[in-house]
Amino acid sequence: MDINVVSGMKSSVDTEIPMDIDLNVSASEESKGGIKYEVLIGDPKVVTPLRASTNSGARPVSAEEIQLKINAATERRHSFEAERLAALSEKLRRIEEAAKKRVEITTSTKENLEQKIETRVKIPNF
Repeated sequence: MDINVVSGMKSSVDTEIPMDIDLNVSASEESKGGIKYEVLIGDPKVVTPLRASTNSGARPVSAEEIQLKINAATERRHSFEAERLAALSEKLRRIEEAAKKRVEITTSTKENLEQKIETRVKIPNF
């Protein structure tokens, strides 16, 4: 005895996008007290909702408006580049200041050590 059932099932995993699945089930009786089922699942069919057109009722864009947008984008790009240059120059200034302080510290430390060495050489040991 073969039973073929074809039914559509809705996916319970994703409730926003309905999916129809073809499900084929066939059953056959076996002689030793059992029934054998064979389940064949077809490819899912995604039903996508229709999207509304984005240009519905929109007025055409004039050449002047396009040029204004291009000019605004250019100004934004220039201001962004100016900000980047300002940040880089500030970093460079800080690096230069740190290098100057390092040189000052090393020279002062060297001078202090030289003075200590000279004072020890001048003091006679008893």
